[in-house]
Amino acid sequence: MGPTLAVYSKYESDASGPYQLLVGRELNGAPSNVAELQTQTVPPGEYLMFSCPGPVPQAVIAGWRTVWSFFEQPNAPARAFTADFEVYSDSAPVEIWVAVRKTAVF
Repeated sequence: MGPTLAVYSKYESDASGPYQLLVGRELNGAPSNVAELQTQTVPPGEYLMFSCPGPVPQAVIAGWRTVWSFFEQPNAPARAFTADFEVYSDSAPVEIWVAVRKTAVF
């Protein structure tokens, strides 16, 4: 099994609307008892990663404040609201990955 993940998905609208939060472990390969598990696939796309050094939960709270401030900037990319996730590792700071809309290239 991989690291612990907290996956935010099924956004009704944006960060202020309802969404689903599923916390669990990353699976490598198909589990034999998949019928007993609720799974969430993180869709491919563009993501920005925010590192959250420090003790949990304060580091994660501060990390989300950084995320919200970043996306309030006028030149920030637009959030995609497809799926965002937090990665909890024993050997690294917590990471927050936020899906962004693909940038058009002309």
